[in-house]
Amino acid sequence: MENVSIYELAWELARLGVSTPEIVRRLGKHRVTVYRWLKGIKYRGIKRFVKEKKEAKRKRKRRCLDTRVVLKIKKIRKQTGWCGEKIVWELRHKYDVVVSKSSVYRVLNRYFKLRSKWKKNVARGPQPKAVKPRDVIQADTVDLGGLFAYTAIDIFTREALIVLGDTLEAKEGAKCVRKILKTLGSCQIFQTDNGGEFGYECSQIIKQFALRHRKIHARRKNENAFIESFHRSLRKECVGWMKYTKKDKSRLQALINQYLIHYHTERPHLGLGLKTPAEVAMLHLP
Repeated sequence: MENVSIYELAWELARLGVSTPEIVRRLGKHRVTVYRWLKGIKYRGIKRFVKEKKEAKRKRKRRCLDTRVVLKIKKIRKQTGWCGEKIVWELRHKYDVVVSKSSVYRVLNRYFKLRSKWKKNVARGPQPKAVKPRDVIQADTVDLGGLFAYTAIDIFTREALIVLGDTLEAKEGAKCVRKILKTLGSCQIFQTDNGGEFGYECSQIIKQFALRHRKIHARRKNENAFIESFHRSLRKECVGWMKYTKKDKSRLQALINQYLIHYHTERPHLGLGLKTPAEVAMLHLP
């Protein structure tokens, strides 16, 4: 029995005076479904009701994206490595092109290998919360070969700073952290890992600018999730995975400073509602 003929059969049984519970039993459908059919047929008529049901069952053809839009999506992905949400934002604000997130992800799935949405270690563990700028600053280092990038990020505004150092010794760490905190200013909590560069000498500098120097638990990098995420962006969008030498220090610092301008004023952040760190900082000026 075809689905369309079921409507006609239900209506014919109703016209013959068969009770609705009996129609439900004979057709093997839910009583609410049959009641809805009979009510619709009563108001629309059997021919119109069946016609609308047929049209509703026809699968609508999916519209194809313009080839130029697909090329723009591929270009943005290759240049930035951004996710679908950021690409939607970029298309709307830079190219005045409105595309749905699902359409962008269809293109990305077709041409790129996307990471699984499943994430290991979802539970972040206990960590300080930030409700205003400079509540919590996370800091860490990135090994660039012959140089080390001392990085810090305000987890509320996502403002970041990078200072290049020559070693991971405590004295070098103290010098670089002093530069960072002089620029970012005082904070409530300055959070680091347990590396030697953030040892006693560095801790004394931190206490001059922060109320508390918090060190994360051993082997719990997810407690420093914001700075680890920033490191991934820094690698992908700026310094790459090359090995640098001390001769490259001034050139690399200039490159990083240029990237930080882009990072703060042009690059949207999902965690900030696709705003930039500069926009969020302006909204929370004292």
